[in-house]
Amino acid sequence: MSDEIRAFLLNFSFFSRINLYKGTDFQRLLPKSIKYIPLFSLISGTALFFCFKIFSLIIKEDIAVVLTLVIQYIIFNFFHFDGFLDTTDAFLSGKTKKEEILKIMEDTHTGAFAVLFGSIYIFLKLFLYINLVTDYPELLIFSFSLGRICMVIFPSVFNRSAKDYGLGYTFISNVKKGFLTSAILLLIISSIYFYQTILTLIVVFLFSIYFIKKVGGFTGDILGFICEISELLWLLTLYSWK
Repeated sequence: MSDEIRAFLLNFSFFSRINLYKGTDFQRLLPKSIKYIPLFSLISGTALFFCFKIFSLIIKEDIAVVLTLVIQYIIFNFFHFDGFLDTTDAFLSGKTKKEEILKIMEDTHTGAFAVLFGSIYIFLKLFLYINLVTDYPELLIFSFSLGRICMVIFPSVFNRSAKDYGLGYTFISNVKKGFLTSAILLLIISSIYFYQTILTLIVVFLFSIYFIKKVGGFTGDILGFICEISELLWLLTLYSWK
């Protein structure tokens, strides 16, 4: 098996619970794997699309979309959602020093802000799925892909890491290797949903500036937050245009 195939399969092991690559050279292949994130996103989003289609043949569409969301979070979004919770806890804690904010993000305990905003997030996403995905199931592919693309685009643009250790640091240090392929997929999505995508990018850009100002850059948890908030914002703008 070539290094490029291994690097592609590593995305499933790194960004989901589908462990397609079980090698030991994880750190070596991670930089090479980043350029395949758009392909991984399209394949995974399409899998969710077919999950919904199959479920909807058996049960009501509202229940089918709920099951699809559950599968998405169990298999794909669990790690990103964990980053969303940690980031919410850390930046709403009232702490002002970088070290204090990063310490809260590294804490394994779930705080009150994480519970509150995590619950609101899931409620909103479920509401949007029921009102959008049941009529336009292809949105599963686009929203899923956009979240992962933003995880590549914004660290590539700013090129700032809040920490100098960990998997997040390794990813951010090499993220520019995936900029071109991510930008191509971003252009495709923008050509179909221009205003919704631009509005989402503007808001995530502002979040990125805020994170850099507070802690000096991105972390793995912050990238998880960016993935989740990008998906939600994009769907919200679509719902507003509906």
